[in-house]
Amino acid sequence: MQKKTVMLGVGALVVLGALLAWTFAPRPLQVEAAAVVQGRFEAGIDEDAKARLRDRYSISAPLAGRLARIALREGDAVQAGDVVARITPAMPALLDERSLREQQARVTAAQANVQ
Repeated sequence: MQKKTVMLGVGALVVLGALLAWTFAPRPLQVEAAAVVQGRFEAGIDEDAKARLRDRYSISAPLAGRLARIALREGDAVQAGDVVARITPAMPALLDERSLREQQARVTAAQANVQ
């Protein structure tokens, strides 16, 4: 090999090493500075949330109706016989001729089952 080729190769390696060192060198970050004062910390969260239940219970009633707002909170004491919830009856649907015949057929079938 010629001396010139070796020198060019060594020079290229030195330039490549310097370029890699400059590329990966840590750079200073811009930060915001403020004076420290002692005081009360207040923070608020203004976002929508979704309630997630740990246990899900199904409660059924023998009749259709509307459940009134429950006044009890979690952890309230409840004695046997206390009213926990009130269900008001739903407005009955208007009976047309077909619905009336279906209801009459159900009554007839229930009477036949009793006998």
